[in-house]
Amino acid sequence: TGVQTCALPISAFVIDGWGHGGALLRLNGKPVAEGKDFRVGHIDHLEGSSLVVWVHAQLNGPSDFSITPMLGSH
Repeated sequence: TGVQTCALPISAFVIDGWGHGGALLRLNGKPVAEGKDFRVGHIDHLEGSSLVVWVHAQLNGPSDFSITPMLGSH
């Protein structure tokens, strides 16, 4: 049988209380560069800032992802 590939639907995640710092996305342990398939932004609130993460990916089965603060960003 061949390898089945599926697209992760265009997904957005909102992480409250993140602050204004950037984010690093890892998909199956590998860093993903910001670009057309991975974008971040911020929503400012009176009580702080939330991170918005937008992701689109081709997956070949169960996958693991993590979002961590980008070192050196505020």
